[in-house]
Amino acid sequence: MIQKELKEILKLLSPTGSVVALDVETTGLNSEDDMIIEIGATKLNIDDGSYEPYSELINPGVSISEFITELTGISDKDVEDSPVIDEIKDNFTDFYCNEKGEQHLIIAHNANFDIGFLRKNGFKFTGTIIDTYDLAFVLLDKGEYNLQALASLFDIKVEKFHRAKNDSGATLDLFIELLKVQLNLGSVNIKFSDINLTENSGIKFAPKFISNYISGSNLLETEKRSDNKKDTANKKIKFADNCSEFFSNNGIGRYIENYEKRLNQIEMSEFIEKKLPNSGINLIEASPGTGKTLGYLAPIVLDILENNSKAVIATNTIALQDQIINKDWNLIKTYLKDSGKSDDISVSILKGRKNYLCKEIIKYYEPNDFREARVLFKLIKWNEYTVSGDISEVDLKNDHYIFSKFSSANESCIKKCNKCYIDIARKKAEESEILLINHSLAMSTSISDRSLLKDISYLVIDEAHEIQNVATDAFTKRVNINTLLNLNKSISNYLDSLNNNSSYDATYLISFIDKSEKFIEKVLILNNFLKENIENSKNYGKYLFDVNSLNSTMEIIDVFEFAKEMRSGNLFENVYEAYEENEENLFRNIINSISLFEEEIHKLISIFSLEDTNMVSWFEMFNRENFELISSPISVRDELRETIFKDQENVILTGATLTSFDSPDEFSNQIGLDYLDEYRIFDSEFDYEKNVFFYVPKDMPEPNNELYAQNLSELIVNISEKNLGKILVLFTSYSSLNSVRKKLKESFLNKKIISQGVDGGAARVISKFRKEGSILLATGPIWQGVDFGFDVDIKVLIISKLPFAVPNDPLINARSQKYMDPFNEYLVPDAVRRFKQGIGRLIRSNEDYGAIVCGDIRIITKNYGENFLNCLPGYSFNENLIIDSGEYIKNWIDNHG
Repeated sequence: MIQKELKEILKLLSPTGSVVALDVETTGLNSEDDMIIEIGATKLNIDDGSYEPYSELINPGVSISEFITELTGISDKDVEDSPVIDEIKDNFTDFYCNEKGEQHLIIAHNANFDIGFLRKNGFKFTGTIIDTYDLAFVLLDKGEYNLQALASLFDIKVEKFHRAKNDSGATLDLFIELLKVQLNLGSVNIKFSDINLTENSGIKFAPKFISNYISGSNLLETEKRSDNKKDTANKKIKFADNCSEFFSNNGIGRYIENYEKRLNQIEMSEFIEKKLPNSGINLIEASPGTGKTLGYLAPIVLDILENNSKAVIATNTIALQDQIINKDWNLIKTYLKDSGKSDDISVSILKGRKNYLCKEIIKYYEPNDFREARVLFKLIKWNEYTVSGDISEVDLKNDHYIFSKFSSANESCIKKCNKCYIDIARKKAEESEILLINHSLAMSTSISDRSLLKDISYLVIDEAHEIQNVATDAFTKRVNINTLLNLNKSISNYLDSLNNNSSYDATYLISFIDKSEKFIEKVLILNNFLKENIENSKNYGKYLFDVNSLNSTMEIIDVFEFAKEMRSGNLFENVYEAYEENEENLFRNIINSISLFEEEIHKLISIFSLEDTNMVSWFEMFNRENFELISSPISVRDELRETIFKDQENVILTGATLTSFDSPDEFSNQIGLDYLDEYRIFDSEFDYEKNVFFYVPKDMPEPNNELYAQNLSELIVNISEKNLGKILVLFTSYSSLNSVRKKLKESFLNKKIISQGVDGGAARVISKFRKEGSILLATGPIWQGVDFGFDVDIKVLIISKLPFAVPNDPLINARSQKYMDPFNEYLVPDAVRRFKQGIGRLIRSNEDYGAIVCGDIRIITKNYGENFLNCLPGYSFNENLIIDSGEYIKNWIDNHG
C-alpha cells in the first residue's frame, strides 16, 4: 500500500491530523485497587510521518511488588522522586489532544485495561479509541495476539517490552501494519461496513470503524485454492507388494532421514496385513515408539491398491489426525507419487457439523457485543478463501464457544443449506478410500441415514483407550443455568425488534416468552434450593443427587412438570410454523435461538426422568449464580455395540494402553466387546535400563498431606537448579497444578515457568514450552497423545501423583459399585493405564534419555505400587531424599553415554 493511500485513510480516521498510541504500567491488574506507575505514548503526525514520544514515571504512593519490578524493571527507588498522577494530568491530556482540546485518534493494545486505569484517575476521553487486539484477532487467522508476539510477527523492533513508552511505540507501528492488512482485504471491508453493530462513543470496534472509511476502489479478489491436482509424474520406482518391502530401505526408508527399521512396527504391520482379508475384531497394544500409525497405514494402503477397499480411521484427538495427514501420510503420498500411484488413493478428514462454518448464517447474523463481533468479522474474512470451512484453520482463543452460533450444527443450516462446507466435506469423504474421523463422529454417524461406516472394508480405531470416555461424553446430557438465561434473554430481545415493526405478527413469540419467563423463574428457585442444600455455598464442585429423592421436592417437580408442559404442547411448533418460511435475518435468529432452547428442555426432562437405570445424575456448582445439571451413562457397553461396532465385520483397535496386567479383558468388557478374535502386545524396543533413571523421593508426604504441595515445589526447585534441561511436571488436577505454581513463583524468578490453563490450552503451552520454557506444569490431554517433537528435549519428567480417578466423582463412584473390590479391580488398573500414558512423554525415540521422578510416595509404600513400577521394564532406580534429588539426577545425566 503506497504512502499516499495510507495517509488518506489515516486522515479520515483522525481528522485532527495526529494519531496517539498509549500504554500504562501498573502495580496490578485491578483498576479499582492498583495504581499507575508509568505512562507512555507515541504521537504520529500524519502529514510528515514524524513520531513524538511521551514518557513519565508516576509515584503510586504504594510499594511495587517484586513481580512487577521483575516484569517492568521499575522499582520503588525509580519512582520515589516522580510526580503523582494528578501532577501530570494536564500535560498528558495536552499530548493526546490538539490545541483546540479535540482528542486525536487513540490506539491501545487491550484498550479497556489502559483506558480503564486512566479514566479511574480522572483522564477524559471525548474522541475515538480503537484496540489493536481487536484488529489482530480479526485480521490474523492464527497465532498469539499479545503485543510481543505481534511485534515479532511484523518485525517491529522493541528495546524492552513492559515499559510504557516502548510498548506505545510498538502499538503504533503495529496499528500501521494491521491497517495495511485491512486495506488489502478489498471487498471484505464492504461486508464489514454493512454489519449492524451497536457502539458507544468511546472505544470503537476497530475493524468496523476502519471499514466505514475504506472506499471500494482497488479491491483485491482472493483466488481460491484447489487441492485437486492430478499426478502427472512419470512412474519411477515400484511400490511395495507387502509390508516387509514397504518398510525396507528401498521402500518408505527412501523418505525418512537416518531410517532404521523397527522390528515391532514391521511385526505389527504384518499382523494387520494377515488380518485384513478376514472378518473379526482384533486388538493391538503398541508401546510408545512403535510407530503404530505407519504400522497400520502400510497394510491399509497395500490392500486398497490391490482390492479397491475402503478404510475408516477413527482417532480421539485432532493432534493425531494432524500427525497422520502432515507426517505419516505425506511420506506415503510421496512414495505413491514416485511410483505413479498418487491418483489411486485419496485421503480426507471429516468432522462433526459443529466444526464447520455455515455460509448462510454469517450473512445475516447481527452481533450482540464486541466479542461476538470479533468472531463474526474474523469468520467473514476467513470465508473468502477457506476451502474446507473447518474452524480448526483459525484460532478463536477464549471466544471459541461463540462459534456455535455460526456452525453447521444450527437448525437453520441443517434444514435449509445443501451447499455448505459440511456438504462439500461429506461428498469428499464418501469418495475417499481412506477417511479420518474422530470417535464422536464415528458413533453419531453410525446411527444416521448417511452413515460413514456403511459399506467399508475395515474400521481402525486408534487411541482406543479413550473410546469409553468419548462414548460417555457423547451420551451425557448437560443443562447449564446460564445457557438457559442467555437464550431466554436473546429471545426477549428479538421480541423488542418485532414490536418495533407493526407489520410483524408477534403473537406466537409473546406466547412463547410468557411460558419461558415462568420456566426461568422456576429454574432460579431450583438454583436457590440447590445452593441451600450445600453446607458451604463457597465449596463449589460436583454433588451427586438421588433423582428419586429429589423428585419428591417441590422445586424439582415444578421445573420438571413445567418443562414437560412446554414440550407436550404446540409452543415450539407454533413459533416454527409462524416464522420458519420468513427469510429475513431477524426470523432466522429467532428460530435458531428457540431451537436451542427446545434442546435444553429436552435434556432437562431426560435428566429428571426415572426411566433409565443406567444413568447417574449430579449437579455442579461453578459459583453462586451458575450450576449445571448432568446425567451420564454408567455403562456404555450397549451404546457402543449399537453405534460404532454395529454391523462392522473387520475392526482393529489400537493404542498404547489397552491392557491391564497384560490382559485386554477389563478394557474389552468396558466397551462392550465380549469376544476378540485376537489381541497382540508389541512392546517397546527402547533400552529403558540404559536411558531412564527412575527416582522416588522417600521423604515426600502422601498427596493428602497438607505439606505435600510445599514439598513437591521444593522437589521441582531442587531439580531445576541443576540446569538439566526442560522439565515436564504432570498433575492430576488444575487445583494441584495451580497450588504448586504459586509456590514456585515465590521460590525463583530465573526460570521460565509455563502453566497449562494460566498460559493457555495444551497446544499453546506446548508451543511456548518449545520456544522459551524451562518448566511446563501440565495436566489433562498432555498426559497422553502429545508428541512434543524432536526439538523439545525433555530431560526430567515429574509425575506429581499416581493418576487415580477421584473416587467420589459421581460417575466413578457409580461404576465402582459394579465390582466386589472396586479399588483393586477398577481404580488401580485404570490408574496404571493412565500412568503408562504419562511416562510415555519422556522417551519417544532411541536417542531420548532422561529421568522420571515420581512425587507420590505410595508407589514404594503401598502393595499396589508394584503395578506402577512394572510399567517400566528394566530401569535404573534410586530412592532417596528431596534435597538430594537434583544432584543424583545430574550425576546420572552427566554420566549417560
